[in-house]
Amino acid sequence: MSAHLALSAIGALAIAGLVRNAKSGSRYKRKPVRYTIEPQEGEGGLDEHLNEALDLLDDANIKASPGEELAFVALYKGDVIGALFASDEDGDEDSGDQPKRRFTVVVAPERRGMGIAWQLVEVLEESTAELAAERGHSILLEAWVVNPHMAELLRGREFDEGHRGWSQDDPFMSKEIS
Repeated sequence: MSAHLALSAIGALAIAGLVRNAKSGSRYKRKPVRYTIEPQEGEGGLDEHLNEALDLLDDANIKASPGEELAFVALYKGDVIGALFASDEDGDEDSGDQPKRRFTVVVAPERRGMGIAWQLVEVLEESTAELAAERGHSILLEAWVVNPHMAELLRGREFDEGHRGWSQDDPFMSKEIS
């Protein structure tokens, strides 16, 4: 499935910036946390991180969409602190259906607010743009978003909320990547 997702070319080193505690208005800053984003393929692959990534989903009470497989992980000192699951769906030219890449993102509770989900979505967008260029047509990124924080993150990455706007009753957000 890793070739199917065509995510093997992306690997990024991310350094989370200094984050202020917005709730308390504190002037104290967290220490920066260095973590890496690991791709689907390459040295070692992601099989060794699958159980930790699935545990993150369970702890957050999130279910990946059917067919989604582990595509990227954020690692800190060898531990999974974030994960992105994705699946591809071929379009049907006859019916006008566009190819889609569905995805789910989860970050460890103690690591939220550090830009990890942002970074995971960014590498997904980059790999999807590469795939779209290879195929010569755009691909629709689509997420079923039930968390308002994730909806805000995707708004910041210019995802479409549909004609009624995002809500938990209408949780799909998408972005066309060419």
